Amino acid sequence: MNRHIRFEATPLGADRLVVCYKDSSADPVARTNPAESTQDWRLSPKPRPESDLIGIQYMCFPAEGAFTVYRPDFWLFRGTGVRAGTRFPGMVGPEADAIARGGPTPPTLEIVGRSPISCGTGSAVAHASYYTTRSGAGVFATGTMRWVCAMRGRACGHGVNEAGRAFVTRVTDTLVRAMAAGPLGHGHPSRPNSRELAVAP
Repeated sequence: MNRHIRFEATPLGADRLVVCYKDSSADPVARTNPAESTQDWRLSPKPRPESDLIGIQYMCFPAEGAFTVYRPDFWLFRGTGVRAGTRFPGMVGPEADAIARGGPTPPTLEIVGRSPISCGTGSAVAHASYYTTRSGAGVFATGTMRWVCAMRGRACGHGVNEAGRAFVTRVTDTLVRAMAAGPLGHGHPSRPNSRELAVAP
């Protein structure tokens, strides 16, 4: 979701070639059909920030830190035993996402994780989020690339431990089962709280 791509035809048929210039100034389509120009979604010539769909968006590389629970009563965290401030070492990285200051941000966005991290030579805060729509759709974003790796526990490295493995595995299992049961938003509507973090770093 970070970069827009498009498909083009080859002698093998339609939509066989992935086109990704990464820079609109190099893409000849940018002048004739800006909507199909390939670059980061949030950049010109037709900005469509990824936070509009995901809820949060890419913010940092290299990132490193503990996944920190912000809303322990979030439905996906049930049965994990977490409390506000529970930390799972090493689970945020090597890239991290956060609330998009200035949007676009879904109005029903619920922040469920708020993780202080190191970001390059500085510091930042990564977020995990969830939101639902009138259609019943639900979007859960972990805010970290390391979520799947953490299912390996210590084998993931980066300080991920058994507690992190158990947490991620339980949350993922709950999510997949809820998705299989029907639209997430119908059974688990989000509880918007992103405005309370609007001025928090």
